[in-house]
Amino acid sequence: MDSAKAVQVQADAVTAAINAAGGPSVIAKAITDSLMLRDKYWESHPQFSAVDSTASTVASIDAQLAKLGGDKATGTLADNLRAEREKATASYQDTSAAAYADLQKTITDLVSQAMAGDEPSRVSILGDALAEPRAFPTGFADALDAAMFPKSAEGSGLLALVLSTGLPFVG
Repeated sequence: MDSAKAVQVQADAVTAAINAAGGPSVIAKAITDSLMLRDKYWESHPQFSAVDSTASTVASIDAQLAKLGGDKATGTLADNLRAEREKATASYQDTSAAAYADLQKTITDLVSQAMAGDEPSRVSILGDALAEPRAFPTGFADALDAAMFPKSAEGSGLLALVLSTGLPFVG
């Protein structure tokens, strides 16, 4: 079988595994959940530092307000801190919403690319499924592994190989 045909056969098998698990939206949600469970959700996004920075700013302002008596504090400083907190909170919400939407698009694109035959995308999804299988539909990691690495007389798939080494998967 020529390589183009082999890629298409594998892409069709990966697409079938994704569709059998509930479709692209289910797998995209599972990837999101997997990243969140492993505390890698925001870290996987280039805007993480901006989101983290705005959250730190809000926390700093809250700490300053607490020293003055919290939300019951009166005076010019307290009023100015509340105004700063309001702006910082709005900035945090805007930044995190934009980053979330962008990351969700990236994850959705990853699933689409995997279904179209992109090997790095398929490997990334398999890595997430192996790293946190509880986030994915039951049996998805095995089905994707079988689609990507068909069992043969020479081997029994990547999943079996990874599990047989006893080494943890680092995704």
